[in-house]
Amino acid sequence: MEKRACKRILINIDVKFSYSNYLYSGIAENVSEKGICFSTPNMLVPHGSLVELLIPLKEKFLSVHTRVNRLSLKTDPTINFILGADVLNPSNEYLNFVNSLDPTT
Repeated sequence: MEKRACKRILINIDVKFSYSNYLYSGIAENVSEKGICFSTPNMLVPHGSLVELLIPLKEKFLSVHTRVNRLSLKTDPTINFILGADVLNPSNEYLNFVNSLDPTT
C-alpha cells in the first residue's frame, strides 16, 4: 500500500544545493509537491539539516528550501549518497514546476 501523501514523479535533473555555506552538485531523482529525492557524490548531509536546492529552469534557477529527512548510502561508484528532503513552504513556482512534470495533468 502506498503511504506517500503526494505522488512522486521520476526525473533526472542536474541540481545544485547549498549546505553550510558551500555549493555542491547533485541529481534530482524524483519530486513531489512536498518532497524531493536527490543524489550526490560529494557528501552526506546530516539528518534534519536545512538545504537550499537550486533547480535549473529555462532562464534561471528555482530556489527550493528543504529539510533532509532521509539518508541512504549507494554502492554506485559515482553517486555515493541519496538524500530525501521535505520541501518547506513550497512556492507556487515550485508547485507549477512539479505539475509541469506530471504526464497525467
